[in-house]
Amino acid sequence: MLKTLENRIALITGASKGIGRATALEFAKQGAAVGLVARSKDKLEECVEEITAMGGKAYYCKADLCNREETLNSIREIENKLGPINILVNNAGNNILGHFLEQSEEQWRNQIELGLMAPYLLSRAVLPGMIKQKFGRIINIASINAKKSGKFISAYATAKHGLIGLTRSLAIDFAAAGVTVNAICPGWVETPLTKSTLHQRSELFGKSKEEITKFALALIPQGEIMQADEIVPLILFIAQNGSHRITGQAINICGGRVMH
Repeated sequence: MLKTLENRIALITGASKGIGRATALEFAKQGAAVGLVARSKDKLEECVEEITAMGGKAYYCKADLCNREETLNSIREIENKLGPINILVNNAGNNILGHFLEQSEEQWRNQIELGLMAPYLLSRAVLPGMIKQKFGRIINIASINAKKSGKFISAYATAKHGLIGLTRSLAIDFAAAGVTVNAICPGWVETPLTKSTLHQRSELFGKSKEEITKFALALIPQGEIMQADEIVPLILFIAQNGSHRITGQAINICGGRVMH
């Protein structure tokens, strides 16, 4: 069978779990050499072992993407092992909920650093190589909260809104260079981040997790929380050759929760 990412080299952040891990496994199945970046060494090792066992090629770099030097070092290390990156999936993120006037500056800065500054640094690092290859795909995993906000998520929503701005700006700047830049905006997905968010919402709203989940489901026309592997086909499509006319887009995948 034709592997749609044969000879491609991808870097995926937040690759130890959730959407990042599911994307890494599928990219490897489709022939890409995959560089994995996250903070959890054990989970990264497990993912590399799984990819290697199925005949794929992968390498991981443990890094805190809130740290500029670790972020840039992860690029250098992965390119030294695998070659020039031509697909970048900026997936890492965090959601620390809280009242705007009560959240610490450190908590706010953490979400901006991870959700916006890391994609900026990584994109800036890989773009020269993509231009040289005349092929590049930058795929930013945003959120429907990049298009609408909500209570207690000011830092997260600000980072995700900024990520859409970065997506559109880079798409214009590099449109003639063979590089596309797009964002994917998931709704509720069954991941550790979502579980953490539900727990935080439960505490902030003074309601049980069951009540919070019921309320969230009522806002989704399809009535279900998605699975991580349901996001992957869209990521894979955008990464492939045939998607070259799609750039500067922020594509929702949210069961109908947001329709703009």
